[in-house]
Parts: sequence; C-alpha cells; structure tokens
Amino acid sequence: MTRPKEAILLVFLLGLGLAFRLAIVNSFHVALPDGEQYYRLAQELWRDHRLAFAPPPAPLTHSRLPGYPIFLAFLVDRALLTLAGHVERATRANVLCDLGTAVLVWWLLRERGRPVAGLVALAACLVCPLLFCLSTHAETESLATFLLTLELWLALRAGERASWRTAAWAGGVSGLAQLVRLDSTTLLPAVALALWGVPAAARTHAWRARVHLGGAFGLALMLVVAAWPVRNWIQFGAPYLQGTEWPAQDGVPLPTGMMQWMRTWCTAGPGESYLSELVVFRRPFSSRTPGILLPQMYDSEAERRRLADLLDRTGQLGLAPETDREFVDLARERSRRAPLRTLVTLPARRIVELWSQPRARETPFRVPFLGMPENRWVFGAWNWGMYLLAVGGALVLLRTGARRLVEVMACAVAARTLLHAFAVPNFVGQRYLVEVFPLLIVAAAVGLVAPIALIGQKLSVARRRTPIVQG
Repeated sequence: MTRPKEAILLVFLLGLGLAFRLAIVNSFHVALPDGEQYYRLAQELWRDHRLAFAPPPAPLTHSRLPGYPIFLAFLVDRALLTLAGHVERATRANVLCDLGTAVLVWWLLRERGRPVAGLVALAACLVCPLLFCLSTHAETESLATFLLTLELWLALRAGERASWRTAAWAGGVSGLAQLVRLDSTTLLPAVALALWGVPAAARTHAWRARVHLGGAFGLALMLVVAAWPVRNWIQFGAPYLQGTEWPAQDGVPLPTGMMQWMRTWCTAGPGESYLSELVVFRRPFSSRTPGILLPQMYDSEAERRRLADLLDRTGQLGLAPETDREFVDLARERSRRAPLRTLVTLPARRIVELWSQPRARETPFRVPFLGMPENRWVFGAWNWGMYLLAVGGALVLLRTGARRLVEVMACAVAARTLLHAFAVPNFVGQRYLVEVFPLLIVAAAVGLVAPIALIGQKLSVARRRTPIVQG
C-alpha cells in the first residue's frame, strides 16, 4: 500500500470512527456509582483545587487516585457542571481517548512492516463492542486503555532503539497511568521485557543499555508519582499510594476484612456482589435479608450460625473494628481448611468470568440504532472471534520473527488476568480486561490478514504460471 493511499484510508477510517462513536455516546451515556464519585472529586478540584468529595468543611480524601479527577477537572469539565453535563463531556473525551488508542495500534503494526494489519486493527478498535460500550460510562477505562497502550508502544520503541529518552517518556506515561488506575502496575513486567530487548547494535554493551533504559523509565515514573504519596503523608500520616482498596460510596475508606473473607468463597457469579453493594451504600441488612446468606459462604451448620450472627451485627453496626476482625478470622480459618479452593479453584472461576461476555447489569448499554441491549450476543461473538484470531496471529508473529512482541503482549495479558483473579473477588468482569484489549486486537488483526495475504499470493503465483492459450 502506497503512503498516500494509506494516509487517505487512515483519515477516512478515523473520521468514520469518530462519527460512529459520537453517535453512540450522544445516544446513551451514564455515570454509574464510581463515575458519580469522580464527578464530585473533579468538581471540587475545579472549584477549590482540593481533592475532596465536597466543599469545605468536608475533609480531604485519599480514597480515590487523583489522575482521573484531575483529567476531568482541568482537561474535560473546566467548569462547574451538573452531573448530566459532566457525563456528556466525559464520555465524549472517552471517544477521543479511544481514537488515540486506535492510532497507536495502527502505528505499532505499521512500524513492524504490517500496514494492512495496522489499518484492520485500527478499524477493529473503533468498532469493538466492549470498547464502545465502556466509552459510554463516565469512568476510567478509556483513558487508562489509551495510557497503557501508549506506555507499551513507547517501551517497545525504547527497547528496539536503545533510547533512554523514549524509555523516560514511557516511565512518565506509566506514572500517569498508575495515578489513574492502580491495576496499571500489571503492565510493568511487560515493560521490563520490552526494555530488555536491546537491538543488535547495542548488544556489545547490552547490560549498560538495559540499566540506562530501566533507570530512565524508573526515574521518570517516580517523578510523576511522587507527589501523591508525599501529599498523603503530609495530610494523613501514611503514603496511601494505592488510594483505598474499598471505599464506601461517600468516599470513606472501609476496612478490608470482609473483602479477605469474600476471597474464600466468591466466584464473581450473579448475586455475589449484593452484600458488598449494601455495605458500600451503607444500607441496613441482616442474615435474613433475601440474597445475603448464600450456601457457598459456609461449610457447616456451625459456621452458618456464626456467620449469620456476624452478618446481623454488621448490618446494624457497619464494618466496625470488632466485626472486621471477625471477618479476618473467618477468612483465615476457611483458607487453612481449604487452601486449594481459595488459591486455585475460586481464582480459576473468576478468570472465566473475566474473559466472558460482560453482564448487562454491570455494563449497561442502551443504544437503539445498534439494537442494544437486545443484541448483546454481539459481545460474545466478538470475544470468540477475537480470541481465536489472536491465537493465530500470535503464531504468525512468532514464525515471522516478532517473538519479542508476542512475549511482551502475552506478559501484559497474563499479569492483568492473574491480578483480577484475586484482587476484587465479587466484581470481576470483562471491564477489568479492557486495558489489554488493544493488544488482543493487534494479534487478531495479524491473524486475520496473514492468511488472506497468503491466499492472495498463491492465487497470484498460480495466475502467472497458467499458460496463455492464443486462438
């Protein structure tokens, strides 16, 4: 493909994708509970330049990472808005982030001599059901996906060119990503692998080059992230680098004993998040509330009675220190009693949920001109098609000398999968996999284009060999 034709096709696809995506977010957009928290944080940042859930005298907070609220306050909202006005602007910003991600996957493949696969990957990013569904939510996924794709693209360039400047840019982007979502740290092993692959010209001083690359990346990352733990240390006496593992809807950090206990029985199946929702929204409940006391929560009648009493007191008192300690004790006892269940069986079932079609309740999406939500089967069909093509594409890349790229992408996907097999046991869903979807799309695009190109070559050779009969 000549460059003028490629440029025209690129602009055409981006223009078409922009119109398509804006039509979607204009038709449907929603905040969801996390989005409502980010709205309050962003508005207070714009109003009083303080990270808090409300104006003074409301206290400062560390329960949410600052990256996304800052992005909203100073790059998206830039005004005091109603929640509806904020959601409209935030979802349009998501569209631009997704267009940036699409350009990056095109560029990544084009640099490796696969311009056609790059354009296919770009188009696939623009029409991927999960990506455009999540772009209608005023939450972090679109921005985080763009930042992680940019980080990995920069890290690959830095490793291939032994460029410490590019490694520093990758480190800076990594810092931004980690201030948006803590699970962005799962990309660090893949980045290390990318920086390890120095070019042949630098291999006589390979260790020196790797130290320079790793040092530049790490220094830039720390410079970007450092202000957050320093601020928290000054304000709260602790760094709180990760924010809060489990905040209530009002932003107050919750103790995590119940979360530890949930890791001993949760599969992320339907209904298992109901108890967490009541706790987060501080709603009263008891063990007799329908949907609270589930059979998978206990192994004996004695444990059921003990748990029922604990849930009754938690429903009245909330997660007080004494009830939190009891949940920790229960978690330890259950883990000692059935370590294989806690460490292998349950995480494996959560991985299945992570890679499965998202549930309508967890990812609402109502766009009439796409036939949604009636046609949500498209999510599952896309998943299976992409997964199969990605496996084929990875094999093609391995056979054509792109082993490092495959290793880096596989490392990123594996690290994210393992984290979310354990991190939040009852809210596991495909939305937590979306940040590595562009990598799966890259491999799938190669898997789609390579056999088509091979068939075309064989047909061309066959035509040249066919004798021309003159009459």
